[in-house]
Amino acid sequence: MKWHAKFRITTLATILTILLGLFALGFAGLAVYTWLGKEMASEIAAMLTALLFLSLAIIVMLVAKFMTRQPEISANEQTTQPEQEFQQLLDVLSETGLMDVIETHPGKSAAVTLGAGLLVGYSPKVRRLLKAASQELLGDQQH
Repeated sequence: MKWHAKFRITTLATILTILLGLFALGFAGLAVYTWLGKEMASEIAAMLTALLFLSLAIIVMLVAKFMTRQPEISANEQTTQPEQEFQQLLDVLSETGLMDVIETHPGKSAAVTLGAGLLVGYSPKVRRLLKAASQELLGDQQH
């Protein structure tokens, strides 16, 4: 299956999941309102249900804000611009011929990159091995 078809299916599944989640949230609100309506006046039950959903929305926004907050980096800590680092990386990749492989097999390249990222992120042993190898490589280049 080509990546275009996978992307379409994933997009449709995400949209359907969001719609079903909204329906579930609506039914949950109706259930809370009905339950509160039995205990108190319907106007107060409606206000409490609205306040509950408003507080949930505020909590979600605060969590999203804290999750996407970037740490501030001073000018002294930042040695090179991200664009320069990216250009240096592209230069290294084009010299090794790896760019040609990536351009001819973009799907496989993305899958291998994702798998390598998961492996490095999951396994402390792999991280230690990569750290030792990079220190050895950088140590050899400096002499």
